[in-house]
Amino acid sequence: DTVFAFPYIPEDPQSPLQRESPPAKMPTREQQLEINSGDCEFEINMNVEDVEVELGGWRKLVMRYAKEITNLNPVIGKKIRDSVEKKQKERSNSQRSKKSS
Repeated sequence: DTVFAFPYIPEDPQSPLQRESPPAKMPTREQQLEINSGDCEFEINMNVEDVEVELGGWRKLVMRYAKEITNLNPVIGKKIRDSVEKKQKERSNSQRSKKSS
């Protein structure tokens, strides 16, 4: 395994990142955090698996997100609702035209 030192990129032989000092305008607290974090190491293990989602489940999820957005910001929510209603009308109109053909 390869472990990259802070700031998590490999250094070239001249090590310019280690020679750089924090900007003068950086608050003391931030400078100390940067210095202290220089020796920190961590590992992220992720178990990512494929998930099969049916179209109906995906639509329910999208509609739930749309409702949450509506509750948080009614203006954006109205745009989403209008867009969804428009798509539903287009879909039903295209299905009707296919049936009549």
